[in-house]
Amino acid sequence: MADDAPRPTPGSTFALSGVVGALLGLAVFHGGGSGSETMLVVGLALAATVAVIAVGVCLGRIPVVKPGRAGWCVAGGAPLLTLWIGCSLAWSITADVSWDWLNRTLVYLGFVVLGAVLAGFRHGRQAVVAVLTLVVAAVVGWALLGVVVPSLAPVGDRIGRLSEPVGYWNGLALLASTALVLGVAIASSRRVGGLLLAYGAIIVLLMTQSRGGLVVGVVMLALWLRWSAQRLADGLDLLLAAVPGLAVAGFAFTREALVRDDAGREARADDGKLFALVLALGAVAVVVAAIRVPAVRVAADAPDRVRRVLWAGLALAVVAGIVGIGVSTGDPATWVRDQVTTGECANTPDRLGQFCDNNRVAWWGDALEIASDNPVAGTGAGTYRVARLRVRDEASPAPQPHSLPLQVLADLGIVGLLLASVVAIGAVAAARRALRRVEPGDRGATRLLAIVSLGYGLHSLIDYDADFLAVTAPAAVALGALVAAADLPARPRSLGVPAAVAAVAVCAAAFGSLALPDLAARGVDRGYAALFEGDLETAARKARDARALNPLSREPIVLQSEIAAEAGDPEAATERLREAAELQPENPHAWVALGLHLFASLDPPDLCGAYFAYNTAYTLDPLGPAGVPDGPLDVAREAVNHGACE
Repeated sequence: MADDAPRPTPGSTFALSGVVGALLGLAVFHGGGSGSETMLVVGLALAATVAVIAVGVCLGRIPVVKPGRAGWCVAGGAPLLTLWIGCSLAWSITADVSWDWLNRTLVYLGFVVLGAVLAGFRHGRQAVVAVLTLVVAAVVGWALLGVVVPSLAPVGDRIGRLSEPVGYWNGLALLASTALVLGVAIASSRRVGGLLLAYGAIIVLLMTQSRGGLVVGVVMLALWLRWSAQRLADGLDLLLAAVPGLAVAGFAFTREALVRDDAGREARADDGKLFALVLALGAVAVVVAAIRVPAVRVAADAPDRVRRVLWAGLALAVVAGIVGIGVSTGDPATWVRDQVTTGECANTPDRLGQFCDNNRVAWWGDALEIASDNPVAGTGAGTYRVARLRVRDEASPAPQPHSLPLQVLADLGIVGLLLASVVAIGAVAAARRALRRVEPGDRGATRLLAIVSLGYGLHSLIDYDADFLAVTAPAAVALGALVAAADLPARPRSLGVPAAVAAVAVCAAAFGSLALPDLAARGVDRGYAALFEGDLETAARKARDARALNPLSREPIVLQSEIAAEAGDPEAATERLREAAELQPENPHAWVALGLHLFASLDPPDLCGAYFAYNTAYTLDPLGPAGVPDGPLDVAREAVNHGACE
C-alpha cells in the first residue's frame, strides 16, 4: 500500500531513534536482573519521554497510526490488563509485590508506545530494527568481554554460564538469538558487521548453556530463512559465521574455568586471555570470509552447489552430534531414555545434551493448583513466589512458574489470562496484517519485527521473561512497531489541549507510582543505617515516612519493630511485628519473623504466641523454616501441650 501521507523528516526519525536506543540501552544495561530496584531510573526517563510524545501527538505535531481491529486488541487489551494488575492490589497476598508489578507493566507499556510511534515515522520500521540491532550487538559484545575480563561480571569468577548484562542466562540466550537473526539478515548489505554480529551471537548463545534459548534461536533462524527472498545467500552467510563461531565455542567448552562454576578468578582470568586470542582469530576469519565470499553473487551463480553445501553442513552437524553421543555413552537410545528426567539440571556444559525439565513440571503444577484455588482473580500480580509455598511438593525456590501464561493464570486468574490472550491474539493478527500489506522497501524490517516478537512469545512459554526488563523492553518496542505497521500510514491527529493535559496527568501518575515504593525502600535503608549508628530518632522518622509512602510493604513496620526493641520496648516491638503479619496474613515469612521474636527475643519467651505464629507459618509453608524437625514449632507445641496457653 502506498504511503504518501505527510511524515516526519529523516532528521526527526534519527532523533527519535536515538532516544529509543538510549532508553533501550538503559533498560538492558541497567535493568537490575529480575528485581525492581533499578526500575525507577528507567521508568522515570521513559515516563518523561512518553509525556513529551503524548503532548506532540495531542497537538498534532507527531503523526500516529489509527489502530484497526487487531491494533485495538493490543492498544485496548494491554491497558486493561495493566488496570487489572492494579486492581489485584486489593486482594493480593503480597500487595507491595503487586505494586512493583504494576509499575513494571507500566514501563513495558511505555516501550510499546515508543515502538509504535517510531514505526510511524519515515522509514520507522527500519529504524526500529536498526535500534534493536545496535542494542543486542552491545549485549553480545559485553557478554564476550565478560569472558575475557571476568571482573566485569558480578559473578564472573563463580558462575560458568554467561548471564551478564541481563543477569539471567536464559534471558541473555534470547537476546543472543535475536542478535543472530539480525546479524544474518543484515549481512547481505553490511557484510562485516552482520557476520561479526552473527559470529558473536553464536558463541554467546552456546556459552549461556540455555537449551530453550537454543531451540528458540533455531526456530527464529528457520523462519527468517523461510521468509527471506535470498535464503541461499543468507544460509551461506550463516555458515560463514557458524563455522568459526562453533570452533571458538568448542574451544571454550574445553576450558573448564570458562564454563564451570566456582573455577576461581585467577584460573578464569588466565583462560580468558586464551579465549580473547581465539576469539580474535575467529573474528579475523569472519572478516576475511565477509570480504572474500560475496554470498549473494555466489548463490546466484551456483545455487545448486550452495544448496548442496548447506545441506551437507547441516547433515554433518547432525551426524557429529549423534557420533559424539554414541562415543560418550555407548548407546544413544539408552542415553535418550536416561536424559528424560524431572528435577533440577546441573549448571554444567553437558546440560545442553540433557532433557531434564529443571523442575518446570513441578512449578507448572503448582501454578495450576494455585489457579484452581483462586480461579477468577488469582492471588495478585507477582505473588506466585509466596502462593506456591502452601502447595509445593519440593523445596526449590521459584520466583515464577517459568511460563508466562501459567504465571498470569496463577497471579491474575481467568480474567487476567483472558485479557493477556486478547493482547496475544491482537499481536498475531497485527503481524499477519502487517506482513500482508507491507511495502517492498519495508518487507525485511517487518518480517524481522515479527520474528523478534514471536521469539519472545515462544520463549516466554517456558521461562519467566516478563520479570526481566532487559529482555522484555526490546520485545515491547518490536511489538509496538509491528502493531503500528499493521495500520500505517500514520497521520497527525490533533486532539486538543485537554487531551494533552490528560496524557501528561497519566504520565505523572505513572511517575508517582514508580517513585513512591522506591522512596520508601530508600527510607528503610537510611533508617537501618541510622539504627546501626544508634540514632533512634532519625531511624524512627525514616521508618514512619517510609510506611506512609508505601503502606503495603512490611519492611518499614519490621524496621519500626527493631527500633522499638533497641529502645527497650519489647511490647511495642511485638505489636509492630503483629501488624506486619496481619498486613500480609498469607505470607509465611511474616509469621516466621513474629514467631522468632516471641520465641527467642523475649525474656521469658511467649511460647503460646510463638506456637500460634509458627503454626500459622507451617500451614502456609509446610516445607519452610517453621517445619524444621525439633525446631521452635515443636518446642512451642510441647509447651502448649503442658499448659503454656492456660
